[in-house]
Order: sequence, then C-alpha cells, then structure tokens
Amino acid sequence: MSDEMDIAAILGDDDSEATPAVVAEPVKKQKKPKAEKLEIEVEADTKVEDTKILDIDVEAQRLDPEDFESSGGKRVIDTIAVHKPPQQAFFRVHPTFWYNTGTVCDVDGFDRNDYLVSPDIKDKVGPDFKAVLLVYYITRTGTVGLWPIRPGKVGRGGKRSAWYSTALSAAERGKTTWVRVVADEGGTGYIRYEATCGMPEPIWPEWDLKTIINMAFKDLYIKDMNHPVIQKLLYGRGE
Repeated sequence: MSDEMDIAAILGDDDSEATPAVVAEPVKKQKKPKAEKLEIEVEADTKVEDTKILDIDVEAQRLDPEDFESSGGKRVIDTIAVHKPPQQAFFRVHPTFWYNTGTVCDVDGFDRNDYLVSPDIKDKVGPDFKAVLLVYYITRTGTVGLWPIRPGKVGRGGKRSAWYSTALSAAERGKTTWVRVVADEGGTGYIRYEATCGMPEPIWPEWDLKTIINMAFKDLYIKDMNHPVIQKLLYGRGE
C-alpha cells in the first residue's frame, strides 16, 4: 500500500462533472395570527330615569287627517276688497249676491278705490257718480271680494262696451264654473279661461248681503259733501 495520498481522488478529476451548488430557498415571512374578535354583549337599560320627561297623553295629541288642512290657526276675514279678481286667480261668483248701486271711483287718487255714495247726495255728486254692479266672488284660496262692473255708455244699436259684456259673461259663467279673466291687450274686453281640472265647490262665508256691503265699504263710504274725495273731485281741494 502506497504511502502517497491519492490527490486526484481527493481533489477530483478536472474532467469530471461539477457537483451543482445548492441554492437556499428564501425564508417565507410568517403571518401573524389574526386576533380573535371579542363579542361583548351589552345589556340595554330600558328604564328611563329622566325626571324632565312629561307625562303626555299621546292619543289625545293625535290629529285627525282633516286637522292637517286647517292647522296653524283659523283664518279670520274682517274686510272685503272692492276690485276685479286677480287675473292669476280662478274664482267663483255667488249666484244671488249681485248688487246694483252707485259709486265714485277716485281714479286720480292714490288708492283708486270705489267709494259707496249715500243716496241722499248722489244727485249732487255730479258726473263722477257712476252706476255699478257689484258681483260677490271667492277665489280658490278663500279670498272674497266685490267686483265692480260698470255698464258704461250705450253705443249704437243699444250695445254696451266690450269690457262690460265680457265681464258680465264671465261673472255669469262663474256661478257654476271656476273661471279667471285677463284683460285683452287689444282692448276688446276680457278673455275668459275656465278650469279644466276638477275643483271642489266653494265654501262661502255665512254672511248676508248687508254684512258683505258693510264690510266692503266700512272705510269707503261717502255720506256727505264734506268727504275729502268729493272735495277733491268737485272743487280741487285737498290735492
């Protein structure tokens, strides 16, 4: 046995295949375990200890459906306007409360109101005194008024003005149908519109004709010749 070491056996043969290197696999990061959800049951305290809570009778406070239509107070009417119905408003006309009388219209004044004239002085007022038909009407919102319709002069063939005839026609139609009137820009009278959708019948205040006239003219009544409107119209005073 040779004392020489087999160097070739130890170092290996240069011509022999090299042993492949071992590649270390990357170390995977371990995930932390999820924390378990803690379900805590809280017992609700259903007992109210607030001493400020009132002992309200909830059934007594309950409103009927009809109360929603009139909630917020009761409307009080203590005056009646004397003018044509607003052209944006549909209105109805009372079938019986039509009143023929005479008024003075303060056209050049600030208010442009119709003043009811006492029969004792109507013959002294002069040309400013005009016959007028007062038509009692009510709008959809419950506003009431007196529409003064003046006959005007009679033309050829006994015809009245177009303003009078169209206003009277609208008033007649308003007895049974909701209507509105708009002045024709061409000056040929009033254009009448009639409601095409269903509207409830009007609810008229429970007044008689005397109450209506007194409410409308309580501040617009001329009982003697000393009234400021008469003094201004006839004598030019108080302007």
